[in-house]
Order: sequence, then C-alpha cells, then structure tokens
Amino acid sequence: MKKWLCLLAGLLLSGPLWAQQMVLIHGFSTGPATWYSSGFVPVLQQQGWQDGWQHPAAEKTYWLVQLPYRAPLAVQAKALWEQLQGIEAARPDAPVWLVGHSLGAVVARMLLVIQPDPRIQRLISIASPQAGLPLAEPVTAMNRGMGPMGDWMAAFMPGPLADLGLSDALMQELALRPGTALDWLNRQPHPPIRYASIVHTAGDGPWLQLVPPASQDLNNLAVLHGRVQTLALPLRHGLAAADAWAVLQLQ
Repeated sequence: MKKWLCLLAGLLLSGPLWAQQMVLIHGFSTGPATWYSSGFVPVLQQQGWQDGWQHPAAEKTYWLVQLPYRAPLAVQAKALWEQLQGIEAARPDAPVWLVGHSLGAVVARMLLVIQPDPRIQRLISIASPQAGLPLAEPVTAMNRGMGPMGDWMAAFMPGPLADLGLSDALMQELALRPGTALDWLNRQPHPPIRYASIVHTAGDGPWLQLVPPASQDLNNLAVLHGRVQTLALPLRHGLAAADAWAVLQLQ
C-alpha cells in the first residue's frame, strides 16, 4: 500500500490539479463522516483543499452531502440535487466534480441523466456497482422470505444488516437483471462530460467481493464505452486515502 501511495503522490505532484470543487457523495450504510475516517479528506486537506460549507470562497473546496441511502435511486438523486442547489448558491463561479463512493456514484449518475447540470464537468466513480450488485438479488429474496416481520426483525440487526433489511426497493433496482432502474439508467444517453472509474480489485473476504471489478468500470457500459478513464487499485471495497491521491491525479 505504501508503494501505491508514493506512486499516486508522485503523479499528483508532477501535474496540475483541474477540479476546483468536489462534491463527495457517500455510499450505502455510511455517511459524510466516512470521507474523514477513511483518510480521503485528510489527503485533500494536505493538498490545500478546504471544506466548502465553512469556506465557500476558498480556491479549492470539497463539499460533503448526506443521502437517504436506503431510498430508491431517484429519491436519492433528488436529495443530491437539492444539496447541489445550496452548493451552487454558495459558490456559483466554479465547475464541479462529483466524486461518489459505491452507491453514491450510481446516485450521481442517475442525477446526471435525469437532471443535467452544465456546471458538472466530471463524474468520478469509486468502487461503485455501476453494472449491478450481485448481492442485491439474494437480499431481496431474503427480505421477501421474512414477509411482514422483516422490518421488525431488521430493527434488531447490526447497522449494515439492518440497512439491507430496510432497503428492499433499492436492492431490487440494483439487481443484475433486465427491467430494473439501473438497467434503465445504463441504456440512457449520458451528458458529454468526463468520466472516471477507480476500480478496487481486492477481495473483501474469503471468496467474497462485494462489487466485482467488471461492475465497477463504467467503460463496460455500452453508453459510456471508450469515454472513461479507468484506474485500478489493489483495495477492498471501502474508501481509502489512496482513492484521494488517485482522484487528484486524474486529468
């Protein structure tokens, strides 16, 4: 991991930074704090980036948003759009990069398609199930098997398991089959902005990878094939400081 951090830092220091505003969009069963605890925001701060909500006039700003991560994709996209309006009101003069981890990047892409914004110049997808989530179908089957008792039982489960139990509609949208909301999204024209996929290639446990690398790479979607800059990192699914270095060296 140290070798990767040194390599990415070297790439960063050898070239200019292009984004001036980053909107950081968390994934499922997490929140804005994950950008700090993972080491992502500390790397940005080391490179002179400041919290936009506290310092909106700073030259380089990052903005943390909060999503209702159990909700269907369109509901989350609407919540993201509403927060982007606040960001644009505070800082209307600078272009925006959307940086999403896991589900957050799918929500960001849904927003780009249903509510295009000319100020958004790039989408960066980190370890995101852009082509679908293999876990989604088993989760929906489990939820159906629990029946009316499912929500009650979920209240007594630990955090992520409870979230899965209370996210049946969302899981159905992410399933690997035709006719889902994600399948619809993956067949729509996308805005002519820059796209990047940071693909995490390491497993998350024995015989387990939450999001396979092929699902993470936006280049594997026909509507975006050939339009995406892809970078692979030997990381598990969660965010890491190396992701921040990777984002900063994108051009």
